Amino acid sequence: VISARSGEALRGQAERLVSFVSSGSGVEVGEVGYSLAVTRARLDYRAVVWGEGREELLGGLGALARGESAECLVEGVVRGGGRVVGMFPGQGSQWVGMGRELYGVFPVFAEHLGACADALAPHVDWDLLAVLREEPGAPGLDRVDVVQPVLFAVMVSLARLWREYGVEPAGVVGHSQGEIAA
Repeated sequence: VISARSGEALRGQAERLVSFVSSGSGVEVGEVGYSLAVTRARLDYRAVVWGEGREELLGGLGALARGESAECLVEGVVRGGGRVVGMFPGQGSQWVGMGRELYGVFPVFAEHLGACADALAPHVDWDLLAVLREEPGAPGLDRVDVVQPVLFAVMVSLARLWREYGVEPAGVVGHSQGEIAA
């Protein structure tokens, strides 16, 4: 994630980033990406580069620096004072395995999901984390008494993860069971 005050500055930022990451300093691409996403100002000219590895990411940054397009690059300019609204769906939006990768990768998501599991434990005869991991003996998402609390826990934990990355909604809305999460 890169932002700047102008398109030219955005390209310059990408060029400096390519130079820094390619310098042989041993910098980890994931650490750079995290720092760019959570510690930098959110200016009006923005770009996002994604990829499977260092070379693909550097290729996307290089394309941005040259003013070219790439499959792993998207650019945009903030227009107006638009704000983010969080929308929470109702039952039916769930899928087997939802939240599993987020739980393993993002500590804030895992922490909040764990807090939800602890809060639910006295009221249910199953374990939230066991359901999400599809552990033997854990009930499936086909049970309404399971899917609704699990979906709620995933939605509010995801919202906590968004806030960790600076996404502060101007408001929230929900449909059906999502109204509770909102």
